[in-house]
Amino acid sequence: MRTKDVLEEVRTKFFDRLNSDDCEARYPVSRRRIVESVMKFSKKNLVLKQEVFPVGEGLPVGTWKVTEKGLARVRNNMGKWTARYSNHDGILIREVKS
Repeated sequence: MRTKDVLEEVRTKFFDRLNSDDCEARYPVSRRRIVESVMKFSKKNLVLKQEVFPVGEGLPVGTWKVTEKGLARVRNNMGKWTARYSNHDGILIREVKS
């Protein structure tokens, strides 16, 4: 799946308590979106656990592909997983209309 699709699916299906402000909040220094950064960091952890393939030959940047090990984890934990939320200091960047 494309990263954009994965992020949207995670936000809407698994973390339904996130509102639009949550999804637009950014880290104060880097200005990167917090929700997207957390999910992308999660992908790195899944790669380290060999549950998602790393970017490389045959798998372009911006693509997520589950491994057999990851698929087995999904099947074993079906219906057992619950979303965990955390608080982060963030800012909202709003366009000023004149």
